[in-house]
Amino acid sequence: MQRIVLTAFVLAFATAAEAAPIRYELDFDTAFGGTPNERPTLPGEAVSGQGLFEDEFGVQVGLIRNDNANLPVVIFDTDCVGNGCSGGDPDLGTGPAYGSPRQDNILIIQENGPLTNLPLPGGGTVPGVNTPDDDGDGGDIEFTWLNSRYSQGVALDRLFFVDLEETTNNPGNGSIEIPGSPGSFFPIAFTAVYAPGANVPNGTNPVVSEINLLNVNVPAGNTNCGGGTGGGGLCTGDNSVYEIVFDPLAQGNRFIESLDVQYLDVSGGFGGIYFFDAQEIPLPAAAWLLLGGIGALFGLKRIRRAA
Repeated sequence: MQRIVLTAFVLAFATAAEAAPIRYELDFDTAFGGTPNERPTLPGEAVSGQGLFEDEFGVQVGLIRNDNANLPVVIFDTDCVGNGCSGGDPDLGTGPAYGSPRQDNILIIQENGPLTNLPLPGGGTVPGVNTPDDDGDGGDIEFTWLNSRYSQGVALDRLFFVDLEETTNNPGNGSIEIPGSPGSFFPIAFTAVYAPGANVPNGTNPVVSEINLLNVNVPAGNTNCGGGTGGGGLCTGDNSVYEIVFDPLAQGNRFIESLDVQYLDVSGGFGGIYFFDAQEIPLPAAAWLLLGGIGALFGLKRIRRAA
């Protein structure tokens, strides 16, 4: 099930550098706990508080809602077009129809209920909802890395977001400025709790190094994008897929134990979180940057799930 891509060593630094770290790619397509232990996640399946990713990734998922609804973070299947998208949410569709890389199953904050039991193909049930539908009131999706596995915390690599069509002009809420659009900000923010020994206080936002829109132009006549692109172009609002990139090898003394991803009174989906175990980053950040700067590029070993 796991695919580990081995990397080359840089001979000139073989005595100083250890093997490149493993990048953990949590994309929510596979559950590793509950009944049965390893299986595909189901559209509508409750995620927050269910321990689905603890066995394999050592990650707990929680939720702080902005409203009083007693509903969880659930799975949404983005491999859909138009009326085939659950909850009247074609704006969460991804894939070739939208000029974006397929995100498959993502996380959303569920808007309405009721909670029910969803049947598993092999027998048994899991809690969830029949109609996944993202909540426009927003909230915080919480990721906590188990100290028993990540005693020194983790280094963030990148996060993926679906359908960030809203913007705000208020940077005071910790939102992230959109590249190329001074004064415009994404309606999301991060709050981190740092591992012992960090040189920054808890609540300091992790430093973002890049924000990339992964969509490409769709042809003229395409009417799938929620924003309307009959003349062709990018699905930059509805159906957008953004990659927010951090510099994991320059995070010395800034490793984290937990991360709140805050949706600031907006809807949308969370596509994945990639990270490294801080214990597997043996060199100081400056040494990694020096190696990269002279062209000695280390490949990264990856653990991810088969689709």
